[in-house]
Amino acid sequence: MSNVVKKSFDTPDDTMNQVEKVKYDIVEVNGLKLSRATAEPGWKWSVHIKPLAKTDSCQMDHVIYVLSGRLAVVDDDGQETDYAAGDVGHIPPGHDAWTIGDENAVWIDILH
Repeated sequence: MSNVVKKSFDTPDDTMNQVEKVKYDIVEVNGLKLSRATAEPGWKWSVHIKPLAKTDSCQMDHVIYVLSGRLAVVDDDGQETDYAAGDVGHIPPGHDAWTIGDENAVWIDILH
């Protein structure tokens, strides 16, 4: 028999907000972790997270769905991609990212 599971990002299993300008709410459903990232205007991975990660670029592999706002990503080869509400994307390791404009960028990231 299967068990139906219901979770909410409004009551996450974990919250990471120790970095200025970005907050991650994390829920786990049957072993799958999802994160809702909320990045304020002015947030940039290379400014706010790089000092903690101690890598030249983000080395995480992301599958994202953008809920609101706009997010820019540039890979280590210089290819830039902008994401807006409704966009789905795969961002492989080796990139920088930042919020575009004066609205929070909010996206769901499947953590794998």
